[in-house]
Amino acid sequence: MTDVVAPTEASAIPAPPRRRWRRPVFIAAFVAFAGVWAWGFWYDANRPRPEPLDTASLHAATAACGSALASLSSLPQLPPASTPTLVERTTLVRREDAIFTDLVTRLDAIRPVDRDGAKALTLFAADWRHLTEARERYVTALLAGEHDPQLILPVDPSAKPITIRMKDYAEIHRLTDCRPDDLQGEVVEGSRTYPRLP
Repeated sequence: MTDVVAPTEASAIPAPPRRRWRRPVFIAAFVAFAGVWAWGFWYDANRPRPEPLDTASLHAATAACGSALASLSSLPQLPPASTPTLVERTTLVRREDAIFTDLVTRLDAIRPVDRDGAKALTLFAADWRHLTEARERYVTALLAGEHDPQLILPVDPSAKPITIRMKDYAEIHRLTDCRPDDLQGEVVEGSRTYPRLP
């Protein structure tokens, strides 16, 4: 006669269910990853291309921006150890603005062969003109004795400062010396920091 062995408490515990959630999660993650890559490829193929700027126009714009950077870098800076006088502050801004005005003139003289490229460059030069005019309004307010005048940047139709699209244009066309940050276009107080010239 065979003895019947009663199940012990340990053997009565059922085996844990297999983790069935791993496979769906893996599939969902893979699909999401593939979707992101597919969107990236589609966006790269369909996004608007930068306005064409022919080689001669690009060289002329590069030279204009490089000249402006060299001229700005050579200006005497405000005395760091003392509070600059009103004359020192306004004189520096106006000397910088004269350089920006010359930059606008040189950019306006460039004639890209592509119509869209010519229009975009004209608008870029206009943005520099508007920024320079805003700087001049700051100087006027300073000389008029206004308390703590501020440089009020012009804005685009989306209410963003025009310096954002100016930077975008310069970087898209590899005109790094024409970025507002590099030329310190938004700086009217304190020391200026320019990139090191080659």
